[in-house]
Amino acid sequence: LHGFVHGEWIKYVDASCEDAYVHADVSLYRRSLALIDIPGGAYLVDLFRVRGGEKHDYLFHGPPVDVTLGNIELANPWRGTLAGEDIGFGVKPDSVLPYHVDNKGYQYLFDVRQGTVDGPYHAAWNLPDGVTFYANFVPAEGEQFYETSGYPRPSSKKPPAMPFLVRRTKPVDPGDLSLFASVLSYSKDTSQIIEAKMLALSPDSDSDAYALLIRHRYGEDVMMSCLTPSGRAKTADGRFELHGQFGAHSTREGAPPRMMLVGGTSFSADGEVMTLEDEAATRTIREVYDDRLVLDGPLPAWAAGEILLATRGQVESAYRVEHIRGDTVYVSPGTWIGKGRADRYEREAATIFDHRDVFPLGEKRNRLADLSGMVYPEGNRNYYAGSWLVAEDGTNHYRLTSGGFPGFVLDSEQDLDGVEKRFSEGEPFLLYDIGPGDMVKVLRWRDR
Repeated sequence: LHGFVHGEWIKYVDASCEDAYVHADVSLYRRSLALIDIPGGAYLVDLFRVRGGEKHDYLFHGPPVDVTLGNIELANPWRGTLAGEDIGFGVKPDSVLPYHVDNKGYQYLFDVRQGTVDGPYHAAWNLPDGVTFYANFVPAEGEQFYETSGYPRPSSKKPPAMPFLVRRTKPVDPGDLSLFASVLSYSKDTSQIIEAKMLALSPDSDSDAYALLIRHRYGEDVMMSCLTPSGRAKTADGRFELHGQFGAHSTREGAPPRMMLVGGTSFSADGEVMTLEDEAATRTIREVYDDRLVLDGPLPAWAAGEILLATRGQVESAYRVEHIRGDTVYVSPGTWIGKGRADRYEREAATIFDHRDVFPLGEKRNRLADLSGMVYPEGNRNYYAGSWLVAEDGTNHYRLTSGGFPGFVLDSEQDLDGVEKRFSEGEPFLLYDIGPGDMVKVLRWRDR
């Protein structure tokens, strides 16, 4: 998690999971969402970024009813399926093993029709109760579109089939970024959204920054998004400029403009400027307990009630700050993430074994390799890498480099003298999400 804000008129969340496609050399797999209030409801801005791999697909489906497309022309249906014109329904491609991650299930999507994209386009699903769900898509450069059909439970083939939409880009270079921008809304009348379009940015903006203009029945909103609190984005016309992670500007007929800034120092819109003294409060953990952390300095008072982001390697966990007392911050949920039982300790491998296999977030590489033939990079899909193995009474704690099936590997850079004696056969241990030396931060934000 990279951000979570519950503002008065806008809610914002930013999260990533590069491990989902690390086997395809994906270095960025991240989604930023903003829920914006409008009279009688809200609409959602969805920005999905991905970098790495050879083909990027944004697969989307709405309710199980027919879809109506706008501003897009569809060709006649392909024969075969989305997996290939020569691959029939439910037929696994010969080149893909049964449990391999490359078995995407595209052989279950049929009646494939490619669309010609020329500017923003949209889709609408009319429900029996009179509500219509709308999706406005702002295409990336070179974006391709496919309308397909599939069953909610493909193995049963129970009708009726429902529409599945696929937006696709093919990066020229491995480091090229794809960004899929969408605006989702609902109404019992015509669409709340009149227009959604990308705003051109100045050359000195971050390469992964994005700006989106949304015009709706009640006014217009501008969203600006970067990947870090130190990000920078400026529209080519100079009207909007963000020094931060997220900025929003909203105008409504008969009301003064509203603004929001998350994780940054300034956001300007048509001459109005919103500033923050600092982008975040950052501290280092000294001690960890089930419900509290002792830090190397107190958090500011404004951090109470906010989301604390704890960083350990590639994992960034989130906790709610319940209250602050000096250098101690009380958090929820609790910081321990599992309980194990030592079967034995192997000194050369620095591994404590627990053969019960009750750790679903742990290392599955060996068994998946047996089934599929694929090779995972070290630590892939292992939530316990970088976490802590702690004696039940809290007297001993060790950083992990890997965990789960079949054992928990201790970081060999630590002093491991006494581990074998401390964790003898049958001795319980706890797994903690974070530990001494890990960094925590609370993003600062403001709206008006």
